[in-house]
Amino acid sequence: MVPIFEYECQGCGHTFEKLLLARNGGKVLPCPRCQAVQTRQLISRFSSPSSETGSFACAPSALS
Repeated sequence: MVPIFEYECQGCGHTFEKLLLARNGGKVLPCPRCQAVQTRQLISRFSSPSSETGSFACAPSALS
């Protein structure tokens, strides 16, 4: 499973994804659109292949 994290810029509202091989350890990730450093990690939904159909199923979000 590939660890892709979703972030949101507090400055311009842009949402972006970042592939991280390990937790960023509190390191600030700048927004790729406006370069602001006020970004926050979002709680994201993920999908995984279903063993019965081979299709993808979404996991429920904790915020739903």
